[in-house]
Amino acid sequence: MSLTSITSLTGGDELSCLGRGRHWRLPSLERVQTDGTVWPKVLGELVCTSRSLKELHVECDTDVMADSLRFIPVAAAGQPGPLAQLEDIGTLRMLSGSAEDLTRLQAVLVDRGCRSIKKLSVKVQFHLIDSRIFETLLAIETFTRAVCVRPDIPVGIKAGIDSFDLGLLGDVPTLPAPSFFVQKQIQQLAAASQVAYFTIRPRHLTAPLHAPSTAASVLAQCLTFPNAKGVTVTAPHDLEPAADAELDPVVLESMPHNAFPAASRLRSHSSKGCAISRRLLAKMPVVKSIDLWGTCPTHADAVGVVQAVGGERDLDYFDAGRVTGVGEGGLSWGDIADQLPTIKRLVIAVKVPQDLGDGDGGAAGEFSIACIKSLLKIRGLKRLQFALWPAGEHSFKRLVEERTHGDTIEGLDGRFDVEWGRGEQWDRLTLKPLDT
Repeated sequence: MSLTSITSLTGGDELSCLGRGRHWRLPSLERVQTDGTVWPKVLGELVCTSRSLKELHVECDTDVMADSLRFIPVAAAGQPGPLAQLEDIGTLRMLSGSAEDLTRLQAVLVDRGCRSIKKLSVKVQFHLIDSRIFETLLAIETFTRAVCVRPDIPVGIKAGIDSFDLGLLGDVPTLPAPSFFVQKQIQQLAAASQVAYFTIRPRHLTAPLHAPSTAASVLAQCLTFPNAKGVTVTAPHDLEPAADAELDPVVLESMPHNAFPAASRLRSHSSKGCAISRRLLAKMPVVKSIDLWGTCPTHADAVGVVQAVGGERDLDYFDAGRVTGVGEGGLSWGDIADQLPTIKRLVIAVKVPQDLGDGDGGAAGEFSIACIKSLLKIRGLKRLQFALWPAGEHSFKRLVEERTHGDTIEGLDGRFDVEWGRGEQWDRLTLKPLDT
């Protein structure tokens, strides 16, 4: 049956009843709109006889669209082709690794005479915008040049998730380098992201992160995250870089100085993320919280992270994690207090030097008192939570309790509200200065 007067079809899943097995001829069909599920056989049978198709207002995966339009005959030699008038192909969903599906859809369209698309909408459904986006955007750019009326048509690319992995700056292609189109789209995806990550990957352990390519630096210069409220450095659970692995992505230095204008917190879940954290903090003008909980940074790395904030700034919270590499004389952060921001709440666990242990002589306890005395010199401190690990906690607690007299502790200047609690696996002392 030929229905020559029908130019438009609109509906939901009920369109599947029209298309399935009916074999209707719709030569004048120009427009199909549905918010229902798109099945290749259903859509294909609806449009296969049209020679006037202009608009497909649908949303589906790229392979589904390709399989649907394959029902339409290819262009005859010397003829414009049945899709020569197609201007809008709807919203294409691209999954991770689906660049080949878009290439296949491109071939289907070209074979049917389509070089008339006037706008393109793509939804990138990655769990995270990462280095896979380069291949995807290159495929989209090639697609626009092949089937669109001109290469500069409006292209809307949205991410199905609002997270962006800055680790992609360590994987920027160089041959060829990202085009202006690719750079622009990545810039827009970054601007729309609400969470920014730097994920340490195994390849970063051998990649020259200290010597970024020109292409990587150029891309970094245009990335800003106005909607990101926080930045996180992370790594897979089974990845722990070698002790001498240097993970310092210098490319982050090329980012604008206020790349994260609204990000108030930084979290690092990797003991090898301190250099990354320092570089990110330099781009976070309103940071108030730094959390290294669960990591084991060295003494130098931990103080370097907070030192990167600068002495003229203020922090509400700093969790230094489980700090290693402290000498028998204890921490010396108080000696550089003017180089550190004011910190309202400081949480820290310090690894006892191997030679001290938890002996009856109380060496671990004296070590802890020396550490606390230095930490109390940090400006603006209202709450200090301190623990020793993995040994020495009993000596530490016993010594502090022996020296506590009301709201004072022998060896420490000032008065304190003193509390004991459990932090991770160890007794933790909480001191609230009363004289500030």
